[in-house]
Amino acid sequence: ELERQENRHRFGDLLDGAYFLFKHELPNTTLYAPLLELLSKIDHSKKLSTFFDKCQENATYDSTTTVTELLQSTSEVIDKQVLTKIRESRIISIMADEGTDINHYQNLSICIRYCNQDTGEPTIIY
Repeated sequence: ELERQENRHRFGDLLDGAYFLFKHELPNTTLYAPLLELLSKIDHSKKLSTFFDKCQENATYDSTTTVTELLQSTSEVIDKQVLTKIRESRIISIMADEGTDINHYQNLSICIRYCNQDTGEPTIIY
């Protein structure tokens, strides 16, 4: 049980690294593995490098597939949180605009503004 809990903590470290890339809009499929390597080097407790050493060859967690799945999962969690806040709000406004780019692709932009139920502060989501 202790090892399972430690593995969850290390996987949380991997998710934190991936989230850093997502939040700063950095290319996650090319920078994820080098970022994990850097995190492993600067981890003075050596817990992350020990985690990588113990991983089986088919479960290294540093692949582009892993970071893509983390991005999808993170997106789903954030979407659910935002939808919950919008549903709880008494006041919302929705604005939509469509435009065509130079390649003749139609792009739809949606902006949602709602008031935070607790503070009353307006929040805008694009």
